[in-house]
This record gives sequence, C-alpha cells and structure tokens, in this order.
Amino acid sequence: LTLSIPFLFPLINLDSPEIYTYRLTRSLTCFFTAGGLTTATFALQSLTRNALTSEYTLGLSAAASFFASLGFILGLSPFAFSIFGGVLTTLFLFLFLQKRMSANQIIILGITLNIFFASGITFINYLTHFKSSQSLSRWIFGGFSFYSLTEVTSIIVLALLVFSLCLIYAPKITLISISDIYEEILGKKFRSQYLFLLIVIGVFIALSTSLSGPIPFFALLFANFIRLTFHGHMLYSTLFSFFGGGALLTTIDQLTRIIRPVEEIPIGILTGIIGLPFLFFIFFKKEK
Repeated sequence: LTLSIPFLFPLINLDSPEIYTYRLTRSLTCFFTAGGLTTATFALQSLTRNALTSEYTLGLSAAASFFASLGFILGLSPFAFSIFGGVLTTLFLFLFLQKRMSANQIIILGITLNIFFASGITFINYLTHFKSSQSLSRWIFGGFSFYSLTEVTSIIVLALLVFSLCLIYAPKITLISISDIYEEILGKKFRSQYLFLLIVIGVFIALSTSLSGPIPFFALLFANFIRLTFHGHMLYSTLFSFFGGGALLTTIDQLTRIIRPVEEIPIGILTGIIGLPFLFFIFFKKEK
C-alpha cells in the first residue's frame, strides 16, 4: 500500500523525500497501532471471557487521552502522562477489581470511566486557548499524521512485544479463557507473567492513543470477527489479529485520504459510526 501511493497521487512531487517519509511513517504507525490494539483486545477478551472487552469499552483509551490532554495543557510530556494514566487504569481494572466484580460489571464500570474521562477532556479543551483547542479537538477524533523516527520505532517495538507475549502465553491464556480456576492452577509464576502482560498492554494502549488519538470500536469489531472465524483458537487468532487488523486499518486510512485528499476524514469517526451498531449486536447476542 505504501509503495502504491505514488501512483494514486500523480500530481504530487514524488521525488520529494519528505513526502515519501511522511507516507511511510504514517502507514507504519497505522499498521502497528491497529495490529497491536487488535491483538491486545483479543487477549483481554480471552482473559475476561467477555466479547465486549476492548481498550475502548474498558475506558483505557479514554484514560490515556485524558492524561495526555492534562500533560498537554500543563506543558509537560503528554506521552509520560498518557502512559501513567493508561497503565494505572489497566492495573486498577484487572488486578484490583477483577476478583471483586464480574466481567459485565467491569465493562459497565469501564463505560462509566469512559464518560468520566471524556467529560474531563471536554473541560480541558474548554480551558485551552482557541488554537490549542482546535488541535486537541482534532486529535480526539482519532487519526494518523506525520511521526518522527523515534515515535514510529517506539510503537513498532511495543506492538511486536504485545504480539510476542500473546504468542508465548497463548496456551495459558486459552486455559484462563475457559475458566478462572486455571489461574489458580497455573500458580504464582503466571501471575507475574500476567502482570507483565497487563503493564505492556497498558503502555502500548497509552502510547498508541497519545500518537493517534482514540480509535473507537475498531479493535473490538475485528477481534470478534477473528474470534468467530477461528472459534477462539489462540494461536491463529493472535496471528490474524495482528496482521489482519494492521492491514485493514491501513487500507481504511489510505481510502480516507483518497476520498478527501485535502480535508481528510478522521478515521476515529468512521470506526465509531461502524462500530457502535456492532457493539449493540454483540451485547444482545451475548444476552441471548
């Protein structure tokens, strides 16, 4: 897709290395963000045994967005604030509350956190001056832009780490997806591995959110498609979640640029419109 872009935009000066670098970094960030989010979502769904679980429905991306916005308005590092908020919320939901609440109750709490942090972002947006407010509003819609080599490398490394951990822990995650009894059987060693996996997922969600903004429902939608296709087979599902999710969102991102090359459609708006009806479908199917 990245190499084919020059043929889709013949009016642009293709000899400019800046333009090609912009496209390449954007495509790489989009691919690894989507692949990592879909893989992490599938793992979280297996660990909670709930098809509604995702970084969006749990409020993890909203928490990361809120803390990134807070760092932005304070003139500090949005990345550091976002990682702090994302990891803190992840550990709070999965370590402190998972034993005290059912999976459905955690989802409801996550949606409540989503509303709370969204309100906080709106308030922060209100406090900023007009130009910063415009930038913040655009970022909240979700989408991809130009990224530095450090940012692209960071997202690639973390996405590959999430992918590798999910492959390594695939047999154990499969057992936990059957019953929480296996968590006790696997013992203390897996608890430390489970904690490490949650921290890595929390850091990745926070970093990807701070770079591209929240992308609602995409990971939830694609992870459930993969689950239905491979009937929960952890190894195949992890592989196709990563590569399939990355390829699909990168394709959608390229299409939005082709449709409106000057004023692009924020990809978060598209995934939100498509994903909301699908969320209702999963919910009512689960109730039946």
